Amino acid sequence: MNVEISAVKKFYITNLEDLDPIGVFIEDYDSGQAKVTIEQFGDSWSYYWSHMGDVKAIGFLKKCSCDYLIGKFAPNLDMWENDTTEIPRFIKKEIIGSIRKTHDSYVEDGQFTVDTAREIWFQIDDIEGPLYEYDDLLESIFGCDWWEVPFPQKITHKYKTMERIIKAIKRALDLISEDESIEAKE
Repeated sequence: MNVEISAVKKFYITNLEDLDPIGVFIEDYDSGQAKVTIEQFGDSWSYYWSHMGDVKAIGFLKKCSCDYLIGKFAPNLDMWENDTTEIPRFIKKEIIGSIRKTHDSYVEDGQFTVDTAREIWFQIDDIEGPLYEYDDLLESIFGCDWWEVPFPQKITHKYKTMERIIKAIKRALDLISEDESIEAKE
């Protein structure tokens, strides 16, 4: 059995607006290899980079975009979700467009007359939460492939929070040089 001991750089970021303190652990291995772990209030995210070029982890992290880092630390974190506050407006707009196309003409599947639109108009305002709960209504409006409709989307709360965590880390890294000495920047 072999036991290896390595040096880990740790920094702790506090006094953050609307965020709990963040702990960051950086372990540089051979040139261009590092493991970074982020910890916040019992949650943690970690990633190992095997090919960073000729730079240490701090320099590498400074150069990376937030989206790239979120993709590495939290690869299963969904960025987008349905914007349920905008979906009723979107559906009504689609129905109005359908009515305008079919006015005084033959009505095809997925198109509405004024009378059929009136029957479902107020049901649309009740749409909240997961869309699969409104399968019958959405199928009557968009057909059996309604899940392929490009409903309005918004960035998830969890993704926004992770983005704020990464941005706070990047701001903290700007205070640290690659040789690990703290620079006084205000």
